[in-house]
Amino acid sequence: MGFMYQHISIEQRAQIGLTAVLFSGAYGLVTQLAREMGTSRKFIYVQAERLRMAVAQSFACRPPGPAPQSHALIIDRRRLNRAIVTLGLVGHAPERAIAACLAELYEVVPSGGYINGVLQQASRAAAEVQAGFALPLSQAQVEADELFAVGKAHLVAVDHPSLLLLDLKQADHCDTPAWAEVWTRLRAQGVDVARIGSDGGKALAGAIAHLPGVEHQLDLWHALRRVGRVERCLEQGAYSAIAREWELEKKVKSMDPKQAMGGYAWQQYAEARDTAEREIQRYEQFHTLAQWLRAALEVIDPGSGDLRTQEMCLAEITVITTLMRTLAGDGVRKVATYLDKAGPGLLQYRNTLARRLEHLAAEMGDEGVRLLCREWRLKRGAKPRGEAEKTVLRRAQQQAHLLALLHWGEGYVQARARVVHVLDDVMRGSSLAECVNSWLRPYADLMKGLGERFLPLFTLYRNSHVFARGKRAGHSPLELAGIDIPEGDWLDWIGLGRQKGKCRSVRSLPQRA
Repeated sequence: MGFMYQHISIEQRAQIGLTAVLFSGAYGLVTQLAREMGTSRKFIYVQAERLRMAVAQSFACRPPGPAPQSHALIIDRRRLNRAIVTLGLVGHAPERAIAACLAELYEVVPSGGYINGVLQQASRAAAEVQAGFALPLSQAQVEADELFAVGKAHLVAVDHPSLLLLDLKQADHCDTPAWAEVWTRLRAQGVDVARIGSDGGKALAGAIAHLPGVEHQLDLWHALRRVGRVERCLEQGAYSAIAREWELEKKVKSMDPKQAMGGYAWQQYAEARDTAEREIQRYEQFHTLAQWLRAALEVIDPGSGDLRTQEMCLAEITVITTLMRTLAGDGVRKVATYLDKAGPGLLQYRNTLARRLEHLAAEMGDEGVRLLCREWRLKRGAKPRGEAEKTVLRRAQQQAHLLALLHWGEGYVQARARVVHVLDDVMRGSSLAECVNSWLRPYADLMKGLGERFLPLFTLYRNSHVFARGKRAGHSPLELAGIDIPEGDWLDWIGLGRQKGKCRSVRSLPQRA
């Protein structure tokens, strides 16, 4: 064991090493330091070497960024179950993928039966949580639709302002009694339904007809989609006729019309040219009528900002459908017949919008509300086709904006926000219910069917999910609907909250090498 110089402090050792390094090579330096400190020469050389190593380590290149932090992760059963539910709902992972992810992250591989049991238990807990929610929704606007996944019908009802899933059940029969049960359940939970939007299904319409005082709003998007399909069909027919005309034009260029063969080819070319002209004209006429129809389905007049009556809009639709019937084609006649029948239902939102604008005008004034309605309507106008139409529309939009600014002055932003909120909040169809189909589709095949083992859990997850963007950003459907919710997140509500303090490692879970 070496001798320890207890009388020399750390600061003195550093000074000795620094002196020996800085004045290295000076004759008699090490001998003098050893004599003054009462040490050996070897001790001086050791301190100098230690100082060199310390300086080299201090100035050596290090990895960029902050120093990595590490902590031990102790896995207990609740953490494992929480990870299973999160991977299934948020990660859209099937049971085998969940097991593979847990094996990589936690080095624990639960069996498929264990994962299935965790999801079923979580779904039962989610159903109990949602049954305890009170839904004090008065004059609710509900969008309803029938979704089909993995060969099963699913009845869905969505609150329009908040996008809250009010009901999502798998049904053996998609008929009027099944929909009647949905409205009975919602009424028992405190939902006062005032308006229902649908795509025009007979079963749903039959159930709505038995609800007193409830308006039935047909979806505008479905109507415009039908018109758009016919328009695209006519456009494709026109392009096909043009292609036929060009094909024959190439052939007849080298043929003499005075000869028999050439005369026949030129006759075919003339007929193809006439056909192309007729198809182009038919498409242009239907496109114009489709633009008129989109304007007729908007109850706010773009020229004045006034609210048109339902009779005026229906009269315009009747004129448009009458002109449509003059065009040849079964598809055109079918869509004209559909619009005649669906017209009153498509314009049902006019009455609700009129009541809300009337209350708003009583507070803000008729003129100011009218100017803001005109500005909003012009921004929602049809897309112009040419530069001349774009210029006219742009000038009209600028004029409407300037008139609204002159009227409201500094209060323009707040006034416009209130008017736009009323205009956008009135339900015009069931398009939001279509979103549920896109939400459910990734789970349909992965979860081997949708039923009571999954739908309640899915509903709770979607209702508590905070929107990342859009006008609802930063809020969940439960918050927007004004429902009192417990503390924590949706996993805490079903008993899968993170445990505080030290966790016990579970060794009894099935593991595989």
